[in-house]
Amino acid sequence: MKTTSIKVANPTISESVKKRFLIISDTHISNSESDFNLTAFKKGIEQINKLKNIDYIIHLGDLTQNGTLLEFEYAKTLMSEIKQKVPVQYVIGNHDALNVGYLLFEEMIGERHFEIEDENFFLLALDSTIPDLATGKINYRTMMRVKNLLLDRPNKMKVVCFHHQLIPIPHTGKERSAILDSGDMLQVLKECGVHLVLNGHRHISNLYTINFGNHDLLAFNSGTFSSNKTRYRENFTYNIIDLNNDIFRFNIIPILQQEKFKKEIFRKVSTYSLRKKKKDEKPFCKII
Repeated sequence: MKTTSIKVANPTISESVKKRFLIISDTHISNSESDFNLTAFKKGIEQINKLKNIDYIIHLGDLTQNGTLLEFEYAKTLMSEIKQKVPVQYVIGNHDALNVGYLLFEEMIGERHFEIEDENFFLLALDSTIPDLATGKINYRTMMRVKNLLLDRPNKMKVVCFHHQLIPIPHTGKERSAILDSGDMLQVLKECGVHLVLNGHRHISNLYTINFGNHDLLAFNSGTFSSNKTRYRENFTYNIIDLNNDIFRFNIIPILQQEKFKKEIFRKVSTYSLRKKKKDEKPFCKII
C-alpha cells in the first residue's frame, strides 16, 4: 500500500473539514474475460465491504466496457454487492458513452453531472465524454457553469471530478485521450481555488501537486479496479482519500498484490523567477 500525505496551501477554508472518500474507477464490467477481471472485482468488493467510516463512494467512470444494455444490467448486479452505508456515486466514462450508452447511463445509473455539498465542502462531478470517442471535452458552456458554481463557494473545500485526465500521466504511452480543452479547464480550476481534481481513464495511479502561487491544486488519477488493461507494474487498485482540514492523505490499495505491490509517486514543486536585467543590456529573445 502506498500512502502519501499532503497539506493544501490555501488560507481561504474557514471551517474544519473531515471526510473519507472511497475512490474506484475503470471497472470495465463485461461478460468478456479478456476485458474484465471478475476475480479482481470480487476480491476488491470483499475488501471494500470491510472498510469503516466511509463518507462517500465515487466511481470515476468506465463502469462498463462497451456501454451496452446487457453490460449495464450486469454492472448494476455486481455493484450491488458493495455493502457500505453510503451509496455509490457514478461519473460517466468514455466506455459508458459507447453505443448510445450515455442514455442508458442516465436511465439506469444516474445523472451525468452531480453535486455533493455541506456547510464546508463542495464536490462537483462532470461529464467529460464525447460519445464513441476515447478523448474527452468539458466545453465552454459547462466550464462557465462550473466557474459560477465554484466562485459562489469561496470558503469551502472544493473537489471536481471527471473521467478523463486533466494533464498527461506518466507510464501511459502516447498522449491521445485527455480532455481537448484541458488548458481552459485548468485555468477555471485555478481561478476558482479548487483544491482537488479526481480523474480516472488511464488505468494507473498518479498524483500531481500544481502550485498556483496562492494555492495548490492536487490532481489525482485513479488506477483500474478490474480491467485487464493494466499499465506497467500496477495491476488492480482502489483508493481511500482522507481529508482532515487542509491535509489530504492518499492510500492506493492493491487488490491482489498485498505484499509485493510497490508504487512510488514522485512530485517536485519548482519556483521560477525572472533574472534581473543588467544595466544597458539588450534583449536577446522576445517572450510572447
